[in-house]
Amino acid sequence: MLEQILRSIKDYFIKEVWSGHFYIVDGNLSDVDFLKEGQYFKIYGSDLNDGVYQYPATDLKDEDFNGEVWALKIPKEIIDIANEKEAWLAKYGNTVNSPFNSESFADYSYTKKSSTSGSASGSGGGTASGTTFDERLNQWRKIRYNTDVKRNQYLRHIN
Repeated sequence: MLEQILRSIKDYFIKEVWSGHFYIVDGNLSDVDFLKEGQYFKIYGSDLNDGVYQYPATDLKDEDFNGEVWALKIPKEIIDIANEKEAWLAKYGNTVNSPFNSESFADYSYTKKSSTSGSASGSGGGTASGTTFDERLNQWRKIRYNTDVKRNQYLRHIN
């Protein structure tokens, strides 16, 4: 969920980028002294592990690759929103993705509220609660990706 949000706001909050040959052994990214415990990072250029993780990640697939590891400094508010949205989708995702606007049987019934904005981009299917997450993220939303500029600005090479 966190990576989907970062992608939708077009900002990964890059602190620095390390480029070189990396090893993942026993599910862990080896020999990286530039990441702090609890810090988020993105693997870029891997065949098996591209994505955003929290250090130390223990569930990676073993491989060695030439690529990049981005040290990220994601604001706590965005992490909180990602956690809230994930919990909300776990609870209401089936209802949101249902093809029905309303349903009832026995003592159970529900009716979906529709969004007045008409946009379901990055939200829970255009529902009122889904767009609330988007509205809370708008302060960080970029018009275009700054990733290439930031990657070059913060690029470090390892041997």
